[in-house]
Amino acid sequence: MKFESEPDWERRAVMILGMCTCGRPEAAYNFLRKCLSCFDERQPKAVGGEDAIKELILTDPDTTAHVIAHLLSGRELTDHDVSVESSRLSPSGQQIVDSPEAIMSHDRAR
Repeated sequence: MKFESEPDWERRAVMILGMCTCGRPEAAYNFLRKCLSCFDERQPKAVGGEDAIKELILTDPDTTAHVIAHLLSGRELTDHDVSVESSRLSPSGQQIVDSPEAIMSHDRAR
């Protein structure tokens, strides 16, 4: 579903990344693009994977928090009215918060 007034990034944010378009969706979308590019083997130099993402997080913690809020909302773990910044736990999110912490032994992780 694309409306003529929607920029291309907005359509992708909603349809591909499962994000809503409240708050700072452009910043969230661009941050996720940068994170994905850390795994892009088409790049001429080494991209760094998780270590490169850690650098992005340290460089822009505000956008990182905003992106996580969008991702939690997109997975229906939080609900919000006006903005993702004012989210609250959904029933599914409450189940996760109330469940025991997952602990995996080293033997099982292999």
